[in-house]
Amino acid sequence: MAYLSITFMKILKIGFGKNPNIGLYVFASTKFCLVPKTIRDNDLKQIEDTLGVKAYKVSIAGTELLGVFCSGNSSVLMVPEIAFESEIRDIEKICKENGVRLYVLESEKTALGNLVKANDKGIVLSSQFSKSEIDAIESVFALRSISLDVSESLTIGSGLVINNSKGIVHNNMDDKDLESVKNVLGIQAIRGTINFGQAYVSSGLVMNDYGFIIGDLSSGVEIMDVDEFLNSE
Repeated sequence: MAYLSITFMKILKIGFGKNPNIGLYVFASTKFCLVPKTIRDNDLKQIEDTLGVKAYKVSIAGTELLGVFCSGNSSVLMVPEIAFESEIRDIEKICKENGVRLYVLESEKTALGNLVKANDKGIVLSSQFSKSEIDAIESVFALRSISLDVSESLTIGSGLVINNSKGIVHNNMDDKDLESVKNVLGIQAIRGTINFGQAYVSSGLVMNDYGFIIGDLSSGVEIMDVDEFLNSE
């Protein structure tokens, strides 16, 4: 593990044990961060320092897959209905402490982190969602959305990591879809990879407006590309 401090956004290169897929286990917004209950205190502290928000230990459906199941922005946190009642109570308390609305999506689609990406300006959704589900999501966020897939995958969220100004997308996303993502989210965006060539970037990259954490298999070139872009004008 290595911790690097830079002028603008902070970087944390990290793995959980021998697992570089940290994006599966961490959800972050500009208000707070959710991390697994088994995380080491030192790792939790470094994540808080890097992302500039408080980190809370929780679970969803008895698992540590917070990045897979959670989606949201600075106003709303959306979780699947498979979350246990006790977990919803814990997360609702966290949301209230941070001025965020908790929304439990009633849908058979549960991997919301892989299917929904939202910032404070717009939403990108997988084409798997029905019209009624899209309406419900747009209503709770009070934002407009677009539906698209990437690289023949229905899990658009797995190929997209965003904050309120920048985004890193799957390196096979075509120009038309890239422009659509940029327009609806109001961001600049580039194609990229993490963890030594992994194109589904959300598996190993987590960011908010203050910093980013990246899987520890990521090469120096991958880290530099993300760093330079996120800290560019």
